[in-house]
Amino acid sequence: MMTLKINKWDSFRIALIAVAISGVAVVLGNEFLSNKNEQKTAISVNFPETIPIANWQPVSSSAKKAKNEDQSDPGQLYQYQNGQEKLKIEAWYQLYTDSNASRLLMVYEGIPPATILPKTKYIKDIGHYYLFDYQDQAYLSACLPPKGATSVTQQQYVNNRYRYGWSIPRSFFWLIGQQDLFESRCLWTVISMPVDSYASADATDKAFEKLEKAWFSWFDWWQKNPFP
Repeated sequence: MMTLKINKWDSFRIALIAVAISGVAVVLGNEFLSNKNEQKTAISVNFPETIPIANWQPVSSSAKKAKNEDQSDPGQLYQYQNGQEKLKIEAWYQLYTDSNASRLLMVYEGIPPATILPKTKYIKDIGHYYLFDYQDQAYLSACLPPKGATSVTQQQYVNNRYRYGWSIPRSFFWLIGQQDLFESRCLWTVISMPVDSYASADATDKAFEKLEKAWFSWFDWWQKNPFP
């Protein structure tokens, strides 16, 4: 009679496969049980009432209605003032996105891609962002994740997601169906202010400088506070 011998490595491999199969079963079971309610439940996002921006006084804030059919992208409008100058910041919650700035600007701001010539800038330890002007307004926009670099393209977003969006705890919660394997959230942020290009030749450039300072302050605040 033949005797089947199993060494320690085979035992470990079998145990590992069993754990993996169990994890998959849990995930599938959780998806099956929650699938009926998933599409009916709107995402609850709590934006702060106010967010301080250096050199600007907060004036008001108000909720923005979600654009997606599943109500997964609620937003918040923050308005500021410095003397006679006004600043507006719109933040849209993105659970899953491609961070395509051209598409997002069309969806949330109604700005056709063909009508602007955005300049992409990169700042170390912050990331990429767009600067452009449109209809007497100067704009800065980017997708801001909970951790890592900001982005304006899908490739930048994916690179950041794989670099900063995974952790051992996330893997555990993924196995039990409580989280995605990779962090996918971001805040699609649009900062804008009026600009009178007829007042001076460098009016737009000066507005860009103010937008960038506001952006750095906004980015810094979110690095120190909980994501909505």
